[in-house]
Amino acid sequence: MICQQCKQEPATVHMIHLNNGETTERHLCESCARKEGLKLGEDLLSNFSVNLLSGLIAMQFGGEQEAHSPGDQGVVSCPVCGLSYQQFQRTGRLGCDSCYQAFRQHLEPLLRRVHGSTMHRGKIPLRSGKTLEIHRQIAHLREELQRAINEERYEVAARLRDEVRVLESTVKS
Repeated sequence: MICQQCKQEPATVHMIHLNNGETTERHLCESCARKEGLKLGEDLLSNFSVNLLSGLIAMQFGGEQEAHSPGDQGVVSCPVCGLSYQQFQRTGRLGCDSCYQAFRQHLEPLLRRVHGSTMHRGKIPLRSGKTLEIHRQIAHLREELQRAINEERYEVAARLRDEVRVLESTVKS
């Protein structure tokens, strides 16, 4: 099918417009669609993801966006890139990796709501998943063990040491 507007390029954008029960169809090429102001491809996805994230941020704060005056002490901004939290709320994009720490108190509840956790775990392969999970468990127990030793809770430390040994023997066999 050829573009109905320029009548030269193949029509790749197909629009159906409903108005008072009446259906109108238009078939345009990409360049004619862009001339009419339609967002396509990455522009559309980018806009969608920004709106989705902005909506989640607004939901996190009960639909209220925090408003601070420029001299307000409550303004949170990244010390590295200078991005303010209000700019992040509008765009849905962080400026640098330090923004995660600067906006931590605001991001943690949002990440927990979206991902169910604030810790990145990655994907676990099906074949070696159990072994990987046991290694993570061992690492976590070793951290607890070190904490117990530092706090001089030796009974707890002994129990944790025994748990680590059991898991290590499981991995070896």
